[in-house]
Amino acid sequence: MDPETGKIITLKRGKVGKRTVRCHAVATFLEPGYVRTLLPAADTLKNGYVLLLWAYTAVGFCDGRYMVPVFQVKYSPPVAPPRSFDDREMLPLLRERVKAPP
Repeated sequence: MDPETGKIITLKRGKVGKRTVRCHAVATFLEPGYVRTLLPAADTLKNGYVLLLWAYTAVGFCDGRYMVPVFQVKYSPPVAPPRSFDDREMLPLLRERVKAPP
């Protein structure tokens, strides 16, 4: 949103120091236990994208690190954290399970 006009705009270029750079849309979703403080937005009218209803949050980059605008409210390790699975192992197992009778 343009803070001067209050209108929603699609940002195609932005200024970083003295350089003008092309902008790229980036979002992520985190494990349970975090509260998002900023929400990403997408212009889906022109390109027909459909965003799933996940808890996306904006992503930034500062001082050589990716940053997300969240704070942690509770830490409870999931029974099976997604980051502990390798898709190359999981996908063949899921395909087998789908083919198997109930």
